[in-house]
Amino acid sequence: MALSHDGSRLTHGHVRSQVCCAMYGLLVRHLLTVKDRSTAWDAAANLADEIYAEEARFGKPYQDELRRIIEFSNCQGSGYVVDCLWSAWDAVHDAKDYVDAVCRAVRFGNDTDTTAAVAGGLAGLVFGLDSIPAAWREQLRLEDEQRRLIQRFVDTVSESLSTSG
Repeated sequence: MALSHDGSRLTHGHVRSQVCCAMYGLLVRHLLTVKDRSTAWDAAANLADEIYAEEARFGKPYQDELRRIIEFSNCQGSGYVVDCLWSAWDAVHDAKDYVDAVCRAVRFGNDTDTTAAVAGGLAGLVFGLDSIPAAWREQLRLEDEQRRLIQRFVDTVSESLSTSG
């Protein structure tokens, strides 16, 4: 949770943004380990609530923001951090495949690139790398060093998953 908060503060320092970043991280964790998107949102919210309640370093401001995030109900695909998280999750939750999830995110309109990027990250976990059209992957503008870092990240996560369970 603290690492997610730190990552958020690089560009978005408000506690609400930090909690959204932590929720995203918990969604990722659930999708990587449990691999069940039907339970992912509730599991992430429950774990966040538990951690915020138990860890004094976070406290009431984090719990209050988590409540606001959980109760949000107006998905519009805007750049507002809570809407972005919910819209991306909504796009992925009922999608039939990766392309469907990203297209659902774009159809919200408004801040389509941000919503689709967040949804695409989650959809990649749900549907796997091979579900991303090759033409889309081939058009990524990545330098060799970026590709090496991505591969190192994939290898680290894969190794961590294979040893944890």
